[in-house]
Amino acid sequence: MLVHEIKTPLTVLQLGANALAKDTIAPERKKAWNTRMLTGIKSIVHILDNCSQTERYEGGVMAVVPMNFFVAEVLDIVKLQALDQANDTPDRLQLRFESPMDGLQLHTDPSYFQIMLNNLVGNALKYSQADSAVVVQLSRLTDAQGAPRIQIAVRNTIGPWGSPDPEKVFSRYYRSDKASSVSGTGLGLWLSQKLAERLGTRIQLSLEAGQVVFWFTLPVLQDTENSSDTPLTIAVQTS
Repeated sequence: MLVHEIKTPLTVLQLGANALAKDTIAPERKKAWNTRMLTGIKSIVHILDNCSQTERYEGGVMAVVPMNFFVAEVLDIVKLQALDQANDTPDRLQLRFESPMDGLQLHTDPSYFQIMLNNLVGNALKYSQADSAVVVQLSRLTDAQGAPRIQIAVRNTIGPWGSPDPEKVFSRYYRSDKASSVSGTGLGLWLSQKLAERLGTRIQLSLEAGQVVFWFTLPVLQDTENSSDTPLTIAVQTS
């Protein structure tokens, strides 16, 4: 699988290196090849990251370590990483809140939470229309017992590769036939669902009027303005 998926970005790097070696290449073509080569490198890094995270999960070294953390802090990191990975402009990824979220805290594993969001947002940017917005929406709700929860939804317009198969999307190695030309491992959503289950939730998929929506919920800890508790320092992935 690694050999197959890395072959495409490596081919792009080889073609780009050959093109840039020519003295006659126009500046605009040089810029385009630089962008394509950078995307290829980041695709390889992303593929290796998914494989590494899967190996760690299956090796039992990804223990759940719950702690208090601010949701906004992790969202900022996810946004920066996702846009960098996709070589996208900041306005492509939008964060929307139904109510103020500045003091919102969760008590769960922030690394798990970040990996899940990284995969959902990364896929949305990769497989949606290139000129469309990807939206991460946070909504407050309550469960059947009246306890507060937060719903995190990632939505994007369906791109040229079509919509994922709801019956297979969380299966290991699942790749849509139409998306075979896009580098990937088929591990990201499978791993994210496994991590979500360890956190006591599940990622759901909805297809709504030309949009793909992945969402999950988690219990809310508290708002800091209503509590004197200090959240712990979080150690999340930054590369």
